[in-house]
Amino acid sequence: MLLFNIKSNHDKYYKHDEFIINNQVENLKNFNRSTQTDYRDNETQTEPWKPPYCLLHSDTEPEVLSFDDLEWNYNLPVGVDEIEKIKQLRIKNSWKKLMSPSYCVDIKIQESIIAMIDQHDWKFYDKELQKIVNTRLNEIEKIIKTKNYYQQLKQSLRFEKIEKSLNKIRDKNINNIKQNFNRQVRKLNDKYQDNHVEKSSQSKSILLSSKPMKKNTQMNNFLKLDQDLDDILADDLIFKDDNQSIKNTLIDKYSTSIRRPGVPCHRENKLTDEQLKKLYEHLKNIR
Repeated sequence: MLLFNIKSNHDKYYKHDEFIINNQVENLKNFNRSTQTDYRDNETQTEPWKPPYCLLHSDTEPEVLSFDDLEWNYNLPVGVDEIEKIKQLRIKNSWKKLMSPSYCVDIKIQESIIAMIDQHDWKFYDKELQKIVNTRLNEIEKIIKTKNYYQQLKQSLRFEKIEKSLNKIRDKNINNIKQNFNRQVRKLNDKYQDNHVEKSSQSKSILLSSKPMKKNTQMNNFLKLDQDLDDILADDLIFKDDNQSIKNTLIDKYSTSIRRPGVPCHRENKLTDEQLKKLYEHLKNIR
């Protein structure tokens, strides 16, 4: 019984494993290149680790580049400056080889070689300093040009604003002068008219033709005077001899309050010939 049970259990597990393997094989048959994988490429693929720098296992040092040169903003990629440094160091090393006692025994020759090396180094440093100065000068010139350009723009805008404001003031003054001139001309026309006194009927028609005003004392006085004159002149039997005297007294009584509308006083606003000449010259200069 135990053997039978063990065998039956073993067959059961074997069949289960075989079933799983067959399913996986059938699923793999359906896959092709266009089928998407279970995980994305970005999640599965990783870049191999690299050190930030590598140390060469050699006794010789590099010609130019070192850890001091690999700083921020220090021409990290090799360029023209690095090539010039390499050439300079090669020349310097060649001079140093000549200074060795195997090649040169005389002290004077060694001193001359040292002087040549120093002279060559100073020339190279002078070239580098001149390059730095030229770049700074170019930057300063660009800054000055931009500053001058914006300053000229500000000045031009300011001059335009000032010109507009001055033109407005000029036009305003011209209009004021024209208005004053027309006002003075109207006053002179009223002053030199021949017929100042009009008839009562004409003055009455002028007053009536004007806009009606409430509580106008001049209008009431004038109408009252006209009515009184008509009543007195109509009674010829009673006042036959004293018509003129009564008329004069009534005119004297109401003449102080009567005044033609729209006519300015000549004494208050009066211009002489000299003032008119000055006004004419001023208008002529403005035009």
